[in-house]
Amino acid sequence: MRNLIGPFLLVIFAGLPALGQTNMAFEENYPEARVVAGLYADYFVASDAITVEFQNAYLRGDFIDAELKDRSLEKHDDRNRVASVVNGGAFVRWRTERFLGMDSLQLFAGLHYRSHFSSRYPRDLFHTYFYGNRPFEGETADLSDFRYLQVIYQQLQFGIMRSIPAGKGRVQYAASLSFLNGQDYLEITTTDGALYTHTDAEYLDLNLSLEARQSDTLNQDLGSMSGLGLSASGQAWYEVEDDFSITIAVTDMGVISWNADASSFEVDTNYHFEGVLVDNLLDSLYLDLKSETEFKEGFKKNRSGGSFAAAIPATVSLAFTKHFNGLLSVSAGGNWILDGTAIPRGFVTGQWRFGMFVRAWMQFSYGGYSGMGMGVGFDADLGGGFVLSAGAPYLNGYLTRSTGTAQGGFAGLKKIF
Repeated sequence: MRNLIGPFLLVIFAGLPALGQTNMAFEENYPEARVVAGLYADYFVASDAITVEFQNAYLRGDFIDAELKDRSLEKHDDRNRVASVVNGGAFVRWRTERFLGMDSLQLFAGLHYRSHFSSRYPRDLFHTYFYGNRPFEGETADLSDFRYLQVIYQQLQFGIMRSIPAGKGRVQYAASLSFLNGQDYLEITTTDGALYTHTDAEYLDLNLSLEARQSDTLNQDLGSMSGLGLSASGQAWYEVEDDFSITIAVTDMGVISWNADASSFEVDTNYHFEGVLVDNLLDSLYLDLKSETEFKEGFKKNRSGGSFAAAIPATVSLAFTKHFNGLLSVSAGGNWILDGTAIPRGFVTGQWRFGMFVRAWMQFSYGGYSGMGMGVGFDADLGGGFVLSAGAPYLNGYLTRSTGTAQGGFAGLKKIF
């Protein structure tokens, strides 16, 4: 019998569909096994405008020359997206004959690290940040409709799943509850934003409406308890063996309450800056910074401390899979990370099985935070109950660094007992 819960834990455990840290590959090779334990890690950096070579240079702190900036700037539209996601952790799953009055059950638990950054930003913001305001001499740079989200947390997850006959196939459903430890949170949004640079650079005019929320800035290290929360995941799956399957899932629908050391502030200001006055540079230095001081104080007027609650990015997924001859499967579907930045992501995946011990897949996708993506991966039964999984969901980004805008990879190792 085919393993009927392969795609199931893939979505329940993974905050990001298509990164297969907990797939159930080759567990049918060990029919007497009752326990599976493993480790996994995955990441991606994706944008619809910022190239991979620019991403790598920025993350490494390398010098970014004009040519490198220009190649990314050319790809920018009026509104753009960028994101970085890192996950890692350990899990254990065990089969039980009966639990809570139900049979045919599997229980699972996991400890996970989640780091999510995403941003929606205007082209002029990228232009101003990396080129300065000189290109906007006599013009107004658009800084509106900006969103920045960063959340880092740890997740202790407990779940249950069940598979039961239904007509010609089987229905499987699962649910999990997670306890969340919030490590770091920062959210910034602008509704209005404009920066005017005078033709002769005699003054700047800034119009800005901004809201921000931030967790405790003095406790941001791994293990810091800056907030506590809960999340839930659920999935339903139906398969007719050797024919087709349909999967729908909602992953990590939850909220973290950040503690009383968090802060929030709002800015709604019109700021006019005429520079600084330097009087007798060789003798004594006097700077007229009155306008700059007023500008900084404007950011503090509406600042307040105290706890707040914020949702973590959840994921909604839907997929249809067709099986051919027991060796080839083709899936089509989509997922949507609900963070206010991503767009729905569609994908088509082909999976080939080579004998009893190796399978490989190739995926084409579009959307999410980037444009077109192409990925590859494999699972291999190494013997002795060890199964290795690895892949790159955005292989095209590595192959075309100067034009590609997404990169990522995953790896996992599990032991079947």
